[in-house]
Amino acid sequence: MRNIRQQSLVTAVPVAVPESFEPQQYDGSGLSFAQIFSIVRAHLELASVIVFSIIVITALVVKFLPKTYTSTATMIVNYQVSQGGTEIPPWLIGTYMATQIELMRTSEVLLPVVEQLDLTHDPEFISGFSGGDAAALRNFTEAALDKQLTVEQGRGSQLLYVTAAARSPIKAAQIANAVADVYSRNEKQRLKDPADDRARSYTKELAELQAKVMAAQQKVTDLRQQTGTSPISNENSAPGADSDTLTLVSLEQQLLQAQNTRRAAESETNIAPVGSNGSGATSPQIQELNTDIVTKKLQLSQLSATYGPRHPKVLELQSELDSARRNLKQEVGRYLNDARQVEEKLQRAVDAQRQKILAVRMVQDQGAKLQLELQSTQSVYKRALDGYDQIVFASAGKSTNVSFVSRAAVPVEASKPNKVKYLLIGSFFAVLFGIASPVLYELLFDRRLHCRDDFERHFGIPVLAQFGAVQLLEAPK
Repeated sequence: MRNIRQQSLVTAVPVAVPESFEPQQYDGSGLSFAQIFSIVRAHLELASVIVFSIIVITALVVKFLPKTYTSTATMIVNYQVSQGGTEIPPWLIGTYMATQIELMRTSEVLLPVVEQLDLTHDPEFISGFSGGDAAALRNFTEAALDKQLTVEQGRGSQLLYVTAAARSPIKAAQIANAVADVYSRNEKQRLKDPADDRARSYTKELAELQAKVMAAQQKVTDLRQQTGTSPISNENSAPGADSDTLTLVSLEQQLLQAQNTRRAAESETNIAPVGSNGSGATSPQIQELNTDIVTKKLQLSQLSATYGPRHPKVLELQSELDSARRNLKQEVGRYLNDARQVEEKLQRAVDAQRQKILAVRMVQDQGAKLQLELQSTQSVYKRALDGYDQIVFASAGKSTNVSFVSRAAVPVEASKPNKVKYLLIGSFFAVLFGIASPVLYELLFDRRLHCRDDFERHFGIPVLAQFGAVQLLEAPK
């Protein structure tokens, strides 16, 4: 006798029944939860084997998956001051940080890292290379390195996190530090190059200014040596303030006196008769001759009245008077000629003195111009020289807007694969496949009846009663 556990169902044969006893209509589409549960329970051993097998396979796959280690280097970027030395507007800070992240992933940074770590001979980074020259290999390695690199900005901060992934923990730390070092070096050079260019340009301009100062100083020196004037000035002094002006004034006064004397002599010669008593502006000789002539004329008139015009004494006196008049005329001529000569001489002296003063003033003006040019170039050179130290200091300085907060350390544990996560995912799919496999098998190959829903949903036959497991007695053989 053998015990067989099964469910017994009592079904009703479809016959005509009153409308009040007509069974409800069942939807025959799909499977109910009770049907699925019954199928799985009927194939529990098979489902358990499937679930266990998939979990074991998942565990083995996870066990032998290659490990990936990640290491992160933290950097701080000072975006308060840009490369040109000006403050960055607040609305450009986000763009500035995004630019720095893009710069860190460019060939300018990645190719030096590839060369430094010799990644072109690393199987991890050249796996899948289809062939080509050295440049193609470097580009392929750079692309592979970029895929293993992650650069992120801290939330609302100036921090940049450079994360590198590799199968070796040491290599991951080396890559992260190398990328950060090359980026920092490039940024420092990017700041230093404009400063160096400015220093070179400033030095060249300073040399040119120095040459201009020396040339201006040489011009001033040459002018002083040529003219003998020292110092050269352009002071607006009043007339008579220097010896040349005083001399000119004195000569002009003398010329004026000579001109007055000459005019007086001409006036007396042209207007007054010879032998008349003039204004007294003539020379003493002329005055003496005039006095002598007047005396002789008086004597002549007296003698002529006494002796008559033909008397020898009258004739002698008349001869002396004529001689005195001739002498007076000659003396007046000489006096007028001397006055004119003195005037001409003084006029030439005045003209010469004026030319001398004009020449001196011209030299002074030229010297003042050269002196002003010298002072201007010296002033510009001094201001440039005062700022030269700052330019040289900026060029020689090692300031940078990027610095390390922490360098990448060698990771202790692998970041990938996440074994627990993969095992949970594998267990989920194992249970799902373990449930789905018996259901699909019965639906496609061997459909059986397990519960009342199989009758009611698929055949539309109402189930009147359902019994639990019963024991069947098997007859002895």
